[in-house]
Amino acid sequence: MYKKVYIYPPNDTNNDFIISQSNAFSDCGITITNKLSEFRTIDLYVFNWYENIYNNQYLSFIKKIGFLFCLFLLKKTTVVYIHNIRPHKKYHQTPNYRLSNKLVRFMIRYCTKIAILTENAIDYLEPSIQKELLKNRNKISVIPHPNFTTLVKDNKPTPKVKGGLKIVAFGKIEAYKGIEILIEAMNRLQDTDVETWIIGQCESEMQTKLVNASRNENTHFLFQFIENEELYHLFERFDVCVLPFDTFSCLNSSSALLAFSMKKTVICPHIATVDELPSDTCFLYTYDNKESHIETLCTTIKQVAAIKKENPNLLVEMGQTCFDHVLLNCSQEEVRAKTKLMLQKEGFSNFTNH
Repeated sequence: MYKKVYIYPPNDTNNDFIISQSNAFSDCGITITNKLSEFRTIDLYVFNWYENIYNNQYLSFIKKIGFLFCLFLLKKTTVVYIHNIRPHKKYHQTPNYRLSNKLVRFMIRYCTKIAILTENAIDYLEPSIQKELLKNRNKISVIPHPNFTTLVKDNKPTPKVKGGLKIVAFGKIEAYKGIEILIEAMNRLQDTDVETWIIGQCESEMQTKLVNASRNENTHFLFQFIENEELYHLFERFDVCVLPFDTFSCLNSSSALLAFSMKKTVICPHIATVDELPSDTCFLYTYDNKESHIETLCTTIKQVAAIKKENPNLLVEMGQTCFDHVLLNCSQEEVRAKTKLMLQKEGFSNFTNH
């Protein structure tokens, strides 16, 4: 068994996924280090979002390739976690998709082990990456994204929300989150009994742009960080969570896992995370371009509003089903068990779909 692991990105103490991942390795008896100066004694290297290359970061690309090749030559064990289809587009950063694609294919080819977060993740990836993964399928393990159910005090269903449909878009606001899509959809729903709250940290420049883009008095903004202990009571005020992601890059979603952990269903495009749930527990849709995304989101929100009017208990029941699913399948215990299994068995794969 391994003795010491270096997890990339290091020092990311606020990322819930990294915290869970670190705990899983610690529970396997492995020491965590964030110091590459301990290179000689590190026998396991774990990479998250390592393929993210933005703008003209050619030197970063060369350094990353070089470091990975050194690890390969020195026969160090490397584990690559695949989180996204492509790097996310951000308000002030544009990904270099060509270099990122080359880097992720290099990682798949030369790494020791590969972790995906859902059984069907490969179906969403670019053909060139799918091809590389299927060549290396013996390296693949499925390790779920951890849930957030520890923030919930009991397993009782949440009470019904009074009045018309109330939806929330929650999380740090970035370009790939589709908040502009949601705002425009709400602009076209001014004659409906739907109230939307957009809650999360956001750059001050973008705060002004988003607020100015809204023409619906039922669209509200709260640009601030919400502490963990306040989350459950916050989500109790809403019927559903809306996540209008950019499916060009989004594969998995911690925001969806958070919503499920808060006993809420989601309005969301088809991504790997939500496809894992039982059928008819989420309001899923597809789109082709920006305009079709807005129109499809409008249609879906109106459908959910009609469901609440006809059968308000259904949304509560759907949220409870989502919670039950992630409680069972995405617990820290499950993450730890599958991490340990991945590390113990050389060439082992718990990947079955392909």
